[in-house]
Amino acid sequence: MLGKVVVPKTHEDCGAGLLCFNEYCDSINLQEKGHMLASELLLALFIANCEAGEVAGSTVDKWLAIINCGHQITDTPWFGGHLLSQTNKGATRLAPAMSQ
Repeated sequence: MLGKVVVPKTHEDCGAGLLCFNEYCDSINLQEKGHMLASELLLALFIANCEAGEVAGSTVDKWLAIINCGHQITDTPWFGGHLLSQTNKGATRLAPAMSQ
């Protein structure tokens, strides 16, 4: 369903974001059921650890948007708030100069 409403490039970015998020969750031994009830702390840790300084801020925004979309599709609460916002700003500041 999602693939029919998003342009191909965005779809690729979304897939990459979900893959990175799932790999991060696996790296901290988080059970799969915890992936889609992502706490704000988990989301902030993911952003802080997702190749900070190597990923464009717009890419991080897309990744968070698709994780948020997944929560909406599964009718799961979204816990993005101040902590996540501040972490995202920091990741954007660390992004490569050419990508900002």
